[in-house]
Amino acid sequence: MSIDLDLSRELTRLVQETEGVTDVYAAGSLGTVISLSAVNAVSDSADDAKVAVARSTERVDIHANICVNSSHSVPVTLRAVSDVIATYLNTVGSAEPAFISVKASRIE
Repeated sequence: MSIDLDLSRELTRLVQETEGVTDVYAAGSLGTVISLSAVNAVSDSADDAKVAVARSTERVDIHANICVNSSHSVPVTLRAVSDVIATYLNTVGSAEPAFISVKASRIE
């Protein structure tokens, strides 16, 4: 699997803008989290890549860990983030099927 940093940065931005989301944390396997953290540390880009995007020949796996504002419904916010990701993939014409996983790592 390969990591798609440009897509990760764009999805991170979209997830951060979703109502009810107060923060986005690095997601994915330990290796992916370490890779994203290393890239963010040396990148000139102001936009960190926190949503894990891994492509294989069969599909794209997307994992997002978020913090949800306590005044918002966690299930509704998780669904909204998943919908934002799926809508974006459809908009850009992603041909491969996607596996989308969104977790609330924190509620504040």
